[in-house]
Amino acid sequence: MKNNKENKENIDIMVKELDCVGCGCCILFCPKDAIIAAPRFFPEIEKEKCNFCMLCLGVCPENAIKEIINGQVKM
Repeated sequence: MKNNKENKENIDIMVKELDCVGCGCCILFCPKDAIIAAPRFFPEIEKEKCNFCMLCLGVCPENAIKEIINGQVKM
């Protein structure tokens, strides 16, 4: 996928904890180690490390990670 680092100010990523099952796939596949296991084993994205490659979106079996562009959640 395209690296969106140059557009970082318009892009965000969020984890919908209600959808997350805590499997850790996103943590394992993140090439920048930008996703850590927060308390209760839900992933937390460290935005300063993230290059917004969006690999985490593709590996999440529950589609719990959402991309936000210009304030709007992409489904």
